[in-house]
Amino acid sequence: MVRLRPHDKFLLVVDQPHDKMFELGPNVEVRRMPVPGRRPWLLKLWFGWPLRVLLRRWGADAFVSLEGP
Repeated sequence: MVRLRPHDKFLLVVDQPHDKMFELGPNVEVRRMPVPGRRPWLLKLWFGWPLRVLLRRWGADAFVSLEGP
């Protein structure tokens, strides 16, 4: 999707330290969340207020998740 839409900006939200696999292109900004999301019981917290605050600050128009709610 990133390569198909080079004129759009993307925000990649991760819970792991910076890695080369997160470098998807110049139109992708990577932000690390302080709350880990690796456990099912932590996903509820991760998708709660921390993610909402980050998306609101970034001014996101849409949110796509491949894992979780």
